[in-house]
Amino acid sequence: MLSEAQIRRVWEGLYEAKVRANYFAELSGKYQDRQKLATGMSLFFASGVVVTLLLRHPQLGSVIALLATAVSVYSVVAQNSTRAVESADLYTRWDKAAADYQAIWENVWAEDAAARLQAADDKARETSRSSIPLPANKKALMRWCEHVERELAARVSEVAAA
Repeated sequence: MLSEAQIRRVWEGLYEAKVRANYFAELSGKYQDRQKLATGMSLFFASGVVVTLLLRHPQLGSVIALLATAVSVYSVVAQNSTRAVESADLYTRWDKAAADYQAIWENVWAEDAAARLQAADDKARETSRSSIPLPANKKALMRWCEHVERELAARVSEVAAA
């Protein structure tokens, strides 16, 4: 059985894991969208449409070549594909952490609850370390905090009503 402080840690772990899972899912989608846009722009600038424009407006050639180069450099430097995969992996790991905390929450009286809580905390710390290279968008994190607070409050209300 868990102490009051441990039960509070389970709830906080569940909350934080859900916030981070949602945040990294959103971040992965953003990186995927950025990569799609950069790829589309690169294809556009390299396509026959551009050749047609160049034939009609040769002075645009240097501008379009510069744009094509800029988009290509951005694609390499930004590493959106890599960051999308990293964010998706972090989403999966945080979602698993949330499920671990949820399982503990559902049976805080189990004999192995304290050991499971320690294991969940250890995994959460390791996952948190893995997320350091990715940016933290405080506005997006706050939006997900509010979302998860509403979700968990609704769960508590459902249980109380039952």
